Amino acid sequence: MTRRFVLESAELDRLRQSLVRTGTSAGGWTLLYSDASGGQRWEERRLYPEQHGGGLPYLMRLPEPTPAQLVDIALESPYLDEAEVAAALLGDHPEQWEAFLVGLESRTTGDRAIRHARLIKASGIASGSNRAGTLGKTMAEIQVDHTHYLELARRANRLLAETPEGRH
Repeated sequence: MTRRFVLESAELDRLRQSLVRTGTSAGGWTLLYSDASGGQRWEERRLYPEQHGGGLPYLMRLPEPTPAQLVDIALESPYLDEAEVAAALLGDHPEQWEAFLVGLESRTTGDRAIRHARLIKASGIASGSNRAGTLGKTMAEIQVDHTHYLELARRANRLLAETPEGRH
């Protein structure tokens, strides 16, 4: 299985050594690489770029996954760092939170429960924030969205409460 994301520092360093830098994008905020042996293209980005120091560097194999693919990666990847990046990126795609949460609820047992607590935290789904757009909506429509995100947060927080990691 070819990884889509690499965040773990030792693996990130190993992968960078096998890549050739080919340029920048996004106004210089991301670095572009190619893998001469396999022809794959990679982009180095920052997770949580608003944090001090610009966030955590990670590599993403191009093309960028769709929001639905992010859900699959977060739920199915055998690599925790890859799953965490996908979950964090789902924070920008609240339309996928229901599918993500249903997937977590159906898989949360034993060791997976601890892993999924980390994914819930990375995604921000437990916050209850209304992430839906409001432009052009009536107050009633905004309230429906608000109620929806509160319900998702309730379910996510219930899953968190069931794990030792989720209680911290």
